[in-house]
Amino acid sequence: MSIEYIFYTQIASIIGFVIAVFTLYCLLVSQKDAVIELLKEKIAQLEYKLNEAESQSPDALVESLAKRVDIAKSENARLQQDGEEYKGQLAEKEAELTILAGHMKKVNALLVDHELLCPHCGAPLLRRDWFPIYGHVNGREVEADIEYFEYECGYATREDQTDPVSPCGEEKLRP
Repeated sequence: MSIEYIFYTQIASIIGFVIAVFTLYCLLVSQKDAVIELLKEKIAQLEYKLNEAESQSPDALVESLAKRVDIAKSENARLQQDGEEYKGQLAEKEAELTILAGHMKKVNALLVDHELLCPHCGAPLLRRDWFPIYGHVNGREVEADIEYFEYECGYATREDQTDPVSPCGEEKLRP
């Protein structure tokens, strides 16, 4: 073997190695870019869902119904002042107000049923989290999710405890 042959073989192997490394690098960069794009799409989708959920929150529904009830009450008061000629409209508005009051009761019942209000003072739910706990049953390791509730008044509880994690702050203020 001549020295020239060995030299050219080494040059070719170095060039081949550099091309292989560059190709691998380009492949990894394109994969990274694809992952970034996928994560951006997921973030956009989650932001859309969050905005949709916020617009459908119990507080927004309650505020909307409360506004409708206030408008209906003010219309009733105005119609009563107008006198006898608007009795038909007044009866219609009172029926609408009764229906709205029924809807308001249903929403309040849903809020209480789904633990969205403090059971002591009625403060809205601030945070609801789940966390896992681990244990052994019949020699096997098992996992269970425990729900944690925290309300704006400071009251906090876990579903696996009978005593609250922290007491209701508003309850202390009541006479």
